[in-house]
Parts: sequence; C-alpha cells; structure tokens
Amino acid sequence: MIAQLPGDLVVSQLLPTWVDVVAISLGAITGSIVARRWGADVLGIFLIAIVSGLGGGLIRDVLLNRRPVALDNEVLIPTALVAALVGFLFADVTARLHRRLDAPVVVMDALFLGVYAIIGTEKALLVGLPAASCVFVGTLSGVGGGLLRDVLLNKSPEVLLPGSFNALAAVAGCTAYAVLARSTDLGAVVGVVGLGLIVVLRLASVVFGWRSPAPRDLLTESRTGRLVAERLRLDRILPPEQPHHRDQADGDRG
Repeated sequence: MIAQLPGDLVVSQLLPTWVDVVAISLGAITGSIVARRWGADVLGIFLIAIVSGLGGGLIRDVLLNRRPVALDNEVLIPTALVAALVGFLFADVTARLHRRLDAPVVVMDALFLGVYAIIGTEKALLVGLPAASCVFVGTLSGVGGGLLRDVLLNKSPEVLLPGSFNALAAVAGCTAYAVLARSTDLGAVVGVVGLGLIVVLRLASVVFGWRSPAPRDLLTESRTGRLVAERLRLDRILPPEQPHHRDQADGDRG
C-alpha cells in the first residue's frame, strides 16, 4: 500500500509555477542551441526546443495514461515557444551566455532533474504501479526531454553514454524515494531525501569527474577468469582471442 502523503501529491503541489517556467525555458534554450549546431532550420529549432523543454513530462503522462499536463496548462507550451524564439533570434548571444554561465546552469539542471524525476515517481506511485515501474517512469520524466532531443537529431543519446551521472543519479534518487514512500510515513521528507540524493550525485559527478561505468569483461580481469576464458575457447564456446593488440605492441617495441 502506498504511504499516505500529505495532500497526496506532495512535491507536485509544493512546486510553484515559476519553477516550471524556468525549467522549461532552460531545456528549450539548450535544445535550440543543440539544434542550431546540428544545422536545423527554423521549424526544426522550434520543434527540438519544445521537445527538450516538455519531453519528460509528456513521456510521463503518456506512460501513466493521463492527458499531458503540458497540453492542459496555458503557460507551458507558450513558455517553450518564447524560449525557442529567443534561442533562434539571438543564437550566438544565447550560446555564449549559456557557456559563460556554465556553473549556474549545471546547478539548475541538477535541481530540475531531481524535481521532475521525483514528481514522475510520485505520480506513478499514486496510480499504484510497482516500485520498479515507478523508478522507470520517474527516470524518464527527468531525462526524457534530452533523450527525445537526441533521438530526433539522430544522435547517440547523451544520457545513455558513459559520462557524469545524469540518468544514473535519477535512478538512485527515484529508487530511494519509491522504497521509502512504500515503507515509511515520512511524507514530504521522503521527497526531499530523493531529490537531495539526485542533486548531490549529479553535482558530485561533475565536480569530481565521476563517470558512469562502461561494460567490463570479468573473465579477462583476473587470473582465474582468464583460465576460464581460455577453457571456454578450447571448448569453442568463445571465439579465439584476437592477437592484433599483441602484434602491434611487439611492432612498437621493435
């Protein structure tokens, strides 16, 4: 049973409209900058900007079978359009300002990532989804705008590549929130814990250069593993080891 939250939607009800406006504006301007670098025309820049600013919420509401908040609210789409217009008419100035204010932008990005990831998780909890599904919805709610932007631009989504914690931070915070909300009666404190975890992980990864882990081959990283791998190759379960790295090293020494 879902923990009873004061006012049901704690984070959602406490979220002032100006936070939505600033978050959508930042996402839309970032999208317009990326679209301009990609070579998009005016329609492309506006489309990518809107998707960047509103994509996470749209994905969340579609997954929860709800009418998207962005379509009901009179402010959200016009906000994205105005931000896209600014990015289009003042492209160079906007890009330089975005770079110059890199530190504040990173902090705001971390905060907005946490807010929307927690809101997505909360709404999924309130419709009775399993905890794992709530984490999935919350994570997509936080990173969905950037994910859709990169897909539309035919780029490898940044959130899926090794780098500073983004989606990984959202997964950690959403997991903590979903577990605590289902097992405690702390109410709003649970949302603060999840939000704080996302923000701290995101900012710490940027400051200390932490990177999300890439795939590893445990069979080749220890003596026992190498023996097992060699045995598997003898049994023709694994392909033969490619010798070109060793040959290249011998050639360098020669």
